[in-house]
Amino acid sequence: MNKNMNINEQDIFKYVFYPQTLSEEKREFLRKNKKYESQISYYKSVKDAMDSETSFNLKKKIAAKIPAYTFANVFKLHVVKFEEVKEYPGKIIFAAKTKDDVPKIKTRTFIDNEKNFLVRVINFENSTKIYLFTPADDKVENITIKIFPGGEEFFVMDNSTPLVIDKRIDVEYIELRVGDG
Repeated sequence: MNKNMNINEQDIFKYVFYPQTLSEEKREFLRKNKKYESQISYYKSVKDAMDSETSFNLKKKIAAKIPAYTFANVFKLHVVKFEEVKEYPGKIIFAAKTKDDVPKIKTRTFIDNEKNFLVRVINFENSTKIYLFTPADDKVENITIKIFPGGEEFFVMDNSTPLVIDKRIDVEYIELRVGDG
């Protein structure tokens, strides 16, 4: 088993929601590695809460068949739970390195009231990664992510890769606009 396997937030999400989409090697690595237990447990609790919901794409298809129904394409996401700032020491710590030099990573999870979307925001010292998931692993296209406070907007073609922002952005809530609307 590869001790230095590259695991990201999407891998952990897929391990819980869609394990068949990961290689056997990654599944085995995540199963045996205690480092990821809390994240896996967290996603399992989210999955349990979302399992009974109808998928975003299915709702969209149903709305297309009913002329009187206007499909909402804007979703406001709120924080699921507060997650403390975690400190992760680097692999090599030099003698001159102080505790203040240890990078801080802050993660927050957001979800909309209808449970169509789950967004995981990971703040590093000088950058931010935003992962967008759906409970049914739908591919969602043409997404505008508006971050509050501040109202900054970012466009992504689809949710297959995270949005990477070259600065740290503190997020209170998120508004997603999906599709052409």
